[in-house]
Amino acid sequence: MADQQDDWALELNSSYSLANFYTSATDAKGGSVHENFRLQAWISESIAQLVASRQIPQYKTKADFFRDAMVHRLSYLEKERGIRSANTTLRRLLANDVLLREEEMMQSLDAQLKSLEDRMAFLIRTGSRTRARELLKRFVQNISGIEDEFWRSRMMNDLANRWPDMMPSENEIDDASE
Repeated sequence: MADQQDDWALELNSSYSLANFYTSATDAKGGSVHENFRLQAWISESIAQLVASRQIPQYKTKADFFRDAMVHRLSYLEKERGIRSANTTLRRLLANDVLLREEEMMQSLDAQLKSLEDRMAFLIRTGSRTRARELLKRFVQNISGIEDEFWRSRMMNDLANRWPDMMPSENEIDDASE
């Protein structure tokens, strides 16, 4: 479903998409500005209800909604009104958003690896090597589905270096994904 696309699906050379959510509060260097403004109560209440409903998981706060809406408005001004300053702003915003998403993805992958390492150590320490191998196999199967070759191979190499004697074979990975 296009409107559920993850922010991390953006690529540096991709174009703007109405289906994407642009919710990052900071640029690639961690910079941001604080904006304060008033709006009509019914708008605020509607946005609060939308966020609270969790129908759009990308909107964790009202600020996420506002950031996303502003990017979409900038795109509209660029495309429909021909305002070129919006073009530059939007392109830089999107490029920074992509950089941040990649960095967040790496932090998430590192956290997952740490969690897997802790769980594997526990299972091995308690004599559950079969269960540890099965956990690693399922983890590897999920990683093998990552489309980005750089991240997929980085993760696979890291796992193979940590648990060379427990890594599933190519056949085991392929058999389980069918």
